[in-house]
Amino acid sequence: MDVLFLSLRISAVPVVAMLDFFLMLPALMVHLMHSLHSTDSRNLLVL
Repeated sequence: MDVLFLSLRISAVPVVAMLDFFLMLPALMVHLMHSLHSTDSRNLLVL
């Protein structure tokens, strides 16, 4: 049972990482869009 639990945890790590990535992606895109649409070029440096 321990080996099964361990393999389940190991296989869950990439899934959690991908979920984190997909949750962060919209916020990153919005931040990028705000930076690109801003007339202040200093915002492009703060990424």
